[in-house]
Amino acid sequence: MVGPFGEVLVMDWGLSKVLQPVDRNSPQSAKSDLPVSEQIAPPAGGPTAHGTILGTPGYMAPEQARGEVDQLDERADVYALGAILRFLLHAPAKAVRAICDKAMSQDPSLRYATAAELERDIASYLDGLPVSAYPEGPFTRAWRWIWRNRIWVVLILAYLVMRALLLLFQRR
Repeated sequence: MVGPFGEVLVMDWGLSKVLQPVDRNSPQSAKSDLPVSEQIAPPAGGPTAHGTILGTPGYMAPEQARGEVDQLDERADVYALGAILRFLLHAPAKAVRAICDKAMSQDPSLRYATAAELERDIASYLDGLPVSAYPEGPFTRAWRWIWRNRIWVVLILAYLVMRALLLLFQRR
């Protein structure tokens, strides 16, 4: 869904898993903004019972698709975010492809550990900064610097061209 400012809103995350059930009597549950009934896992059974494989193929992390529910953590969500990003970008730049590849790594230990790490790399890319998922060479680094400072580069080049033309016409 597209929001009022043109932003893309993910409306249905589908399935969820409580990573750490909250004890009703713990001091931490009293600190939460959610009512206790929404902090604890739903009762066992039903379509999302332990060991049940549900999800959209292509967006499920490999460990999720294999039914290894004990191995699921935030990196499974990172995998899904990488799959969504890849779907949205038909011919992404190499750095964006590298971000998607890292987010969708078959080995969970090679993925971004959190969605916040994925967000930082995307924000860095959008700001014209290097991203952790894409090691860049000196030419790529130089091109990125030129692009970020293109106004100054154009002004300096225009000055040099004008200076060269003045020198050329003064000799005649």
